[in-house]
Amino acid sequence: MTLHDVQKDGTNVDLILTDGDVVAGTWVDNIDNAHITNRHLFNTSQANNDEITFDISLGRGTYDVHLAYKTNSSHGKVDVSLDSQVIINQLDTYSAAQALNVTHEESNVVLKGGDYKLSLKLNGKNAASSSYFLSVNYISFRRVA
Repeated sequence: MTLHDVQKDGTNVDLILTDGDVVAGTWVDNIDNAHITNRHLFNTSQANNDEITFDISLGRGTYDVHLAYKTNSSHGKVDVSLDSQVIINQLDTYSAAQALNVTHEESNVVLKGGDYKLSLKLNGKNAASSSYFLSVNYISFRRVA
């Protein structure tokens, strides 16, 4: 399992998502300079409930969470969780045409602080989507309080 810390200064954590602990499905870390981090992590199995996890530590506080990803016509919905707390619920990564470096922000996520299991899990798909694909670049945690 690998997490590349881009920045970790006590209040903010930026993580490039690569080789995590696979719970379900097949996941690949691919070098691709079209993406904001020059790489992306994706599930080649493209199945509902595909899941990958990462071990991270975060301090106590309130965070804004940013996820960078790709959208396309074969992409599904993803849940992002810290332990059992879903912090992004069924984010729809479908779009009719490919879009790179899309970001989603989830504001005011309250954390008690400590070690967490960060999970990305496919959870359904848009009716127009042809599959359950997910391609992600990074996640960041910005402490706001």
